[in-house]
Amino acid sequence: MESALPSPSKWRVRRTIARKEIVTIAGHKNYLAPLLIPILLSLLFRLLFGALNADEGVVLLVVDPGNSALAAVLEQAPEVEVRRMAGEAEMLAELAGDATGGVVIPVDFDTAVTANQQPPLTILLNSEARESNKAILQKLVSEQLWISQYDTPPARLSWQEYQTGSAAFAAYSVDNYLYFLLVLLSITTVGVVILPQMMLEEKEGGVLAALLASPADYADLLLGKVAAAFIYALILAGVITVLNQGYTGNWWLTAVATLLVIIFSLAVGVLFGLWAETKGQCHAYSAIFVLLLNMPSWFSVVPFANLSPILQAVLRLIPTYYYIDTLIQSLNGLVDPAQAGFNLAVLLVSGVITWGIVSWRLRRVAVVSI
Repeated sequence: MESALPSPSKWRVRRTIARKEIVTIAGHKNYLAPLLIPILLSLLFRLLFGALNADEGVVLLVVDPGNSALAAVLEQAPEVEVRRMAGEAEMLAELAGDATGGVVIPVDFDTAVTANQQPPLTILLNSEARESNKAILQKLVSEQLWISQYDTPPARLSWQEYQTGSAAFAAYSVDNYLYFLLVLLSITTVGVVILPQMMLEEKEGGVLAALLASPADYADLLLGKVAAAFIYALILAGVITVLNQGYTGNWWLTAVATLLVIIFSLAVGVLFGLWAETKGQCHAYSAIFVLLLNMPSWFSVVPFANLSPILQAVLRLIPTYYYIDTLIQSLNGLVDPAQAGFNLAVLLVSGVITWGIVSWRLRRVAVVSI
């Protein structure tokens, strides 16, 4: 008597489906092109801003009444232009211009350094300066010059963002705005555009019945596709974050919020895939939802309080608004723990509710009709 071959485990089946879908997306131009657009836009904007600001170097304003050795060392560095200021008031006024940062070196700084007292030294960073220039200045002072000049760090160095413009607009910059636009666009493209189309592939191709005759049921097919989309969304969001320096500030808060919005976006995409009958139908409605989910990023360049009350009310109804608000707080170091916690809770609840609707829909719809 012949024994039946053992059926593969559910997780093995789902991993196999996920690997297949990952390869399919990478080799399908209709899927790959939308994934590459946010990356290409990031690279294009980096080149554009680099060309526009090619003449903007790293400028450090120094107030040094004691003629310290530190100021002399900084002046020798070719990467930074040191401008000496007569006093702190002049330095703060000049900091609102093209300067990257400014520092007031105490009169007794060298004496304290010689005595190994490690005196505190605060460097102010222009809130409107380019992020790359800030990074160069921080690396230059913290790692290169100080390590080569002294055996141990001569001072307890701290960096503070100086609000050079209007306090209401201090948290908003073009660099951050582009990151908000592109990271949310990439996530919603994967979740709301590509995932539903993946779900309709077998249905339109007439091979769904054959696939269901294999050890995989519809839930396995669905979870495999969702896993593949999740991996692509995570990778794409990571690449966009690196290209646009979205890892600055409270990176862990950015990471958690991004993970939650990916989960929510995938749930929305699954609902579209279950509801749509054809790819054409899916294209039309997913495009509308992509625009809707990305709307909060369009208005992230201005303070929320400056928007009309009606627009504020509309944006608060869109779960991705709470993602963008979290990114604004995270990237600019202006985190309100209560508000950030509320934002994450909204994203989590939105994902749970949407996946709950997916589960309900799956139980009500017969496999043959799906």
